[in-house]
Amino acid sequence: MSRGLVQSSRYSPGNMTPEALERLFVGREKLMADVLKKIAASATFKEKHFILLVGPRGVGKTHFVEVLHHRLTTAPAWRKARTHLKIAFLNEEEWGVASFLDLLMRILETLEKSDASLRPGIEGVYSLHERDPARALEAAETLLVEYISRGTLLLICENLKDLFDGLGAEGQQRWRAFIQEHPFWTILATAPMLFAGVQLQSSAFYGFFTIRKLDRLEFEGALDLLKRKAEHEGDPKLTTALDTPVGRARARAIHHLAGGSHRVYVIMSDFLMHQSLDQLAPPFMRMVDDLTPYYQDRVRLLAPQQRKLVEFLAHERRPLVIKNIAKRCLMSQQTAAKQLGELTRLGFVQRTPVGRETYCELAEPLMRICFEVKDRRTEHIELFVEFLRRWFTVPELRSRFEGLRTESPTCRPFERCLDPSSTANPALYGATVSW
Repeated sequence: MSRGLVQSSRYSPGNMTPEALERLFVGREKLMADVLKKIAASATFKEKHFILLVGPRGVGKTHFVEVLHHRLTTAPAWRKARTHLKIAFLNEEEWGVASFLDLLMRILETLEKSDASLRPGIEGVYSLHERDPARALEAAETLLVEYISRGTLLLICENLKDLFDGLGAEGQQRWRAFIQEHPFWTILATAPMLFAGVQLQSSAFYGFFTIRKLDRLEFEGALDLLKRKAEHEGDPKLTTALDTPVGRARARAIHHLAGGSHRVYVIMSDFLMHQSLDQLAPPFMRMVDDLTPYYQDRVRLLAPQQRKLVEFLAHERRPLVIKNIAKRCLMSQQTAAKQLGELTRLGFVQRTPVGRETYCELAEPLMRICFEVKDRRTEHIELFVEFLRRWFTVPELRSRFEGLRTESPTCRPFERCLDPSSTANPALYGATVSW
């Protein structure tokens, strides 16, 4: 794996130095400590742990496993565990796995990078496969079993769904049986969402993994990330600015657009100190172009009905009640409510109860902009520049709110939403408001 190519990366944390990864790691220390303890216990005791980290793309899964790998292989606290572990850290995208034998060979070749003694055995498997594929599989299994011996194999693999798709049902069953026969495995895997291979009772790995959700960043965590990024990249001016009311207001505006995604914060941090807002549209368009494939990939993983709902909400500019969404999407209310609930769990939709009704909208406003770019609608660019122009500090918002309340008694039903001290609508707190 490459290291130290960049100071911070939008899409490839593996290209960053371990020091940079550590400095930009925020909001996950408790989960990190728990996962490290479970891996250490697996290394030294008979009971093994199998952990699946679930979170949408851009939420920081790759960053998490990179930091974990660095700590596990270097920190004094895990020295004892290291003596019992053989670590196979697979590539983020293992497109070449199409069978159980492929998986074994990828694991062996990853282990061979730190132990060249495996090379003759690996070449022997390739040579044997030309004559007898069945015996080649047996040879690969034997090679791995003998190499791990009485130790523990830690397999770190991302995008587990893609790996399962490549293995197919037969490959998954073979892998599960092999783990049962040779219980030296402990696994840390990631996935953007839960999938049939771990959810269906008929699947080989049903109930196998401990599921841990990677939550999106809250505002204070996002602010901490922006500060750390500025410090790491040698930008003291931005670091200082983020401690001012104006800086926090701008950070809140970015927080509203980013929706808790680590990746989006890293990208949008470039706009925090942009001096000429008149020239902001072109770089913003480039950012949207970068993000559009990311959002497309996320939506592509959804079921057809869910994709339909996301597309509909992306083209709406206001929250809607479920019955209206169902009508426009040609669904029953029951079906729409069920699918919107699942989309809420997956982080695509935000639901807000108001009396007996529930209003739904996209959880990430930036996703809507990316959809509009794809559909060749560009009026949002001017709106975004105007959004940046009207960033308000908390005192400015409070002053404007008090003035509105005094001048327009009819607006009192909306006080709870507009009051900057209220938690009813945090998206408006320190962001744009039309007065």
